Amino acid sequence: MTRKEFFLLILIAGLSGGLAGEMGLYFLSLSTAIAQSEEEKLMVAAKSLSNIADECLYDVRDRGFKYDNSRNCTALSALSKQYIDAGGWEDINSLAEHARIANGALTTAWMARAVSAPGDPSLKIW
Repeated sequence: MTRKEFFLLILIAGLSGGLAGEMGLYFLSLSTAIAQSEEEKLMVAAKSLSNIADECLYDVRDRGFKYDNSRNCTALSALSKQYIDAGGWEDINSLAEHARIANGALTTAWMARAVSAPGDPSLKIW
């Protein structure tokens, strides 16, 4: 399996909801070890963070979990640390694709926290 095929497999698994919680951390660790460039490491970390943030939101909004009881939500701390360790969020004005993906994950995670806190799925921010 080539490196490109491996990254595609990770992306497909993440999009299908196959990466969740601890499995997301495992695949992120494995894929960042294989990634060669800093940009690849940032993209893998940002996509993993984004996929798990989406699963976290589904957990609290659709599946009835509280934020602190969702494995996906609690995995976000370690995933965001991996993204930061790879060099993410150093430039808050970055236009790089990985930064856009990671910022979207951050927004999604805050939405999950907000929905979970009061337990009101109709909570709006605007």
